[in-house]
Amino acid sequence: MTKQNGDVSYLKNIPKARYIEGVKAEKSGYVKTLNAEICGKASIDLGARKNEKRR
Repeated sequence: MTKQNGDVSYLKNIPKARYIEGVKAEKSGYVKTLNAEICGKASIDLGARKNEKRR
């Protein structure tokens, strides 16, 4: 459970990425905006599955 009472148990079954690359920020701070559509498309391009039910 999370602090918002969400069930995250399904995350245990997600396979790890074959390659992991660390990215360091140029300066400290917070993300102010994020384009969810571009992030979603990038995820699909990188191999994320679309329209698949969680197990």
